[in-house]
Amino acid sequence: MIKKRIDWIDYLKAFSVISVVAFHVMDGMHYEAHYSGFIYVLTTTLTKGVALSAFFLASGLFANSWLKKEKKFLLKVKALLVPYFIWSIVYGLLNILGSSYVNHRADFSFVYTILVSPKWHFWFLYYLFWYFVFFAAIQNLRQRTQMLVIGSGFILGLVFPNFWILNNFFPYFIAFYVGTYFKEIKDQIQRDSLLRLALMALPLYAAYSYCLQMNYELATSILIPLAGITCAFFFIKLFMQVPHMRWLQYLGQRTMPIYLLHVFFTAPTRIVLLKLNIQNVGINVLVGILAGLVMPLLVYVVAQKLKINKILFGS
Repeated sequence: MIKKRIDWIDYLKAFSVISVVAFHVMDGMHYEAHYSGFIYVLTTTLTKGVALSAFFLASGLFANSWLKKEKKFLLKVKALLVPYFIWSIVYGLLNILGSSYVNHRADFSFVYTILVSPKWHFWFLYYLFWYFVFFAAIQNLRQRTQMLVIGSGFILGLVFPNFWILNNFFPYFIAFYVGTYFKEIKDQIQRDSLLRLALMALPLYAAYSYCLQMNYELATSILIPLAGITCAFFFIKLFMQVPHMRWLQYLGQRTMPIYLLHVFFTAPTRIVLLKLNIQNVGINVLVGILAGLVMPLLVYVVAQKLKINKILFGS
């Protein structure tokens, strides 16, 4: 039973990180080759609306056990903030050096702005650290009071969208928070049929996708947790039923290096393919995703051999 639980968590994380890699590959094609087709729209909505919520929900599963640990905040600094700063600085410097080849250019001011304003895809680690801190801060409150605080924060993010990270903080925190109560929810998911969960998830996902494409910011913010969590439940139910897949479990156990490093390889891969006049979207996407998954794993293996993996990747 424990093994099966670990399996579906790893599968959920693997699905999420593959979605993120695919999104950044498609995002590069969108800016570089002006591709805005169905696959681009699908990966954009799937990543922003489902994969990231699933990531945060999976992180919330372990929040209660983390609270019981000694030096718990130091552990999260090492696991999240140290890799966040290391790779933000490395990526920023490479971005400046290769400014003529990248879509989103940076200057040296990023070195101090990343303290309060996360850049690029590394924002996930920054948010996740503060999610653990915020969860610890409200833990001793009654459940109704916790929900009132979260709801108030959500509204404040809509009223003051430019204040710190408040704009997107609470829509995704709700998924993290739901993850902390997963023991109470798991039995209901196991009782529900896959079809019923799909019928609940699809309309919300469709509504979110529409609002995102139409730039309806208020509706999008509201639908992120609704669509993301419901779709995450669907995939959890699905992954509970699939047979053991070693390769997917392997990816799920190594999402941190893949998440942190994939853009270091997807962007150069795209540049090389386009320089070779390989314009086919399918080839670019397939090769880009493979590069974004395989190369970070090779770097992680080297880091393990050098015994620097805990510094670079938090584990």
